[in-house]
Amino acid sequence: MIIQGLYAVRNIISPEIRKLNEKTESIQTNIQPGLCPKH
Repeated sequence: MIIQGLYAVRNIISPEIRKLNEKTESIQTNIQPGLCPKH
């Protein structure tokens, strides 16, 4: 029973985490060219 609850919680949380990761990645790609000029 507890394991099923954990799976349910993870199913709810993981999409939110994915959204946050996408946001932070887009922010990083926006910032990085100014910080470390590779080009």
